[in-house]
Amino acid sequence: MKASGIKPTLNTYHPLISACKKDKIDLVEKILEDMSRLNLTPDRVVYNELIQCFVWHGDIQKANVLCSEMSNLGILPDKMTYNSLITGCLKEGNLHGAKDLFDDMIAKEVGPNDGTFNTLIEGHCKVKDFDGASVWYREMLKIGFLPSVAVCNELVSGLRDEGRVKEAEIICSEMSMKGVRETSHEDLLASPVK
Repeated sequence: MKASGIKPTLNTYHPLISACKKDKIDLVEKILEDMSRLNLTPDRVVYNELIQCFVWHGDIQKANVLCSEMSNLGILPDKMTYNSLITGCLKEGNLHGAKDLFDDMIAKEVGPNDGTFNTLIEGHCKVKDFDGASVWYREMLKIGFLPSVAVCNELVSGLRDEGRVKEAEIICSEMSMKGVRETSHEDLLASPVK
C-alpha cells in the first residue's frame, strides 16, 4: 500500500489490529509504531482494540498506559475500555482494582453491561471468592441483567463445592424463574461436594 503511494488511515489499521490481536502481539506493536511514525492518533475504536489486545496477552501495564494516553487526548473510556481493563485486573487476581474500575465506570456514568458483571463474577469465582461473586451476582440482578449460563454454572458449582448448597439452590431457583433453563442445575447440585 505504501509502495503504491497510498497513505494508510485509521480505517486501514483498525482491521489489522483486530485480526492480529489474539496471536500476533509483535505485529500489533509494529502497527502501533507505524501509526506513530505517520502521526496517526488512534481513535476510541483503535484504542479499545489495542487495550483489549494487551490485556489478552497479559500486559496489563501497557493496557493501562494506553488508557491514560487515550484519556489525556480527551478520548473518554467506554464500556469496552472498562470491561477490558476489568478483565486485566481479574487476570492478575486484583479484585480491588476491578472494583475500583467498576466504581470509576459508575462515577463517569458509563453504565455497565451484562458482560461487565459476567466478567466480575467469573473473576471472583476463579480465585474462589464466592462471597464476592455472589455480591456481583446480586448487583447484576438488581440492575436487571442475567448472568450467562456458563458463569451461573461456575458460581453454582463453586458454592456447592464449598458446601453452600442452600445458596446454590436459591440461585438455581432464581435462574429457573427468570427463564434460564439451559443450565444443568440439577446435575450441578447432585454432584458430590469435594
